Amino acid sequence: MSSTVLVGPLDVPSATQRTPLGTKCVVLDPDTGCENEWIYVKNGAATAAIGVVMQRPADATTYTGVVKAAVDSIKERLVGVTQVAFAANYYGWILRNGIGSVIADTAGVTKTMGIKVGNAVAGTVDETSATVADANAFGWAITGATATNLLTAKFACPG
Repeated sequence: MSSTVLVGPLDVPSATQRTPLGTKCVVLDPDTGCENEWIYVKNGAATAAIGVVMQRPADATTYTGVVKAAVDSIKERLVGVTQVAFAANYYGWILRNGIGSVIADTAGVTKTMGIKVGNAVAGTVDETSATVADANAFGWAITGATATNLLTAKFACPG
């Protein structure tokens, strides 16, 4: 879908749909100078904390009922990362492309490493190899983080 006029703030999920699902919105972050692309989705049946990587359900072609990214999920299913906590079945904006917070998996993530979906906890990220290209990398760590803590990353979710 094309971009439309923003209805409601980016950081307040709602029980009521306010914008067509899949709508994208680009906002310049004054702190980083980065253009962040947001996408409007409906969360699935589970809550999601700040920094959770989200994907379409296995059989979905829309942005209804997005879920925490399954362990070792391919990047093509990723739709974005929550930057605020989402209640189950709420609508709202998640960061699709830009600089934001994401949760490290159980091994943690080292600053400047590539990131991919974690292999132990759904919705988290692991670092990629420093020497071998990883087809499922979807960004890189600006800061590092120990297990299950937030790090800052630049990422792009193609789903």
